[in-house]
Amino acid sequence: MSDESIQESRAIAVRWFVRHPDDEYSKLFFELVRKGWTVPASDADAAV
Repeated sequence: MSDESIQESRAIAVRWFVRHPDDEYSKLFFELVRKGWTVPASDADAAV
């Protein structure tokens, strides 16, 4: 998997999880982020 496709996947995930914060997968995602899984700033901006 290329870096570009990984970043694109993360961007999609971030947007979805921000829109569905109570979803079980969102809770897992935010737990991963808290443990150090980084999200590029551009993805976070796109999610808002």
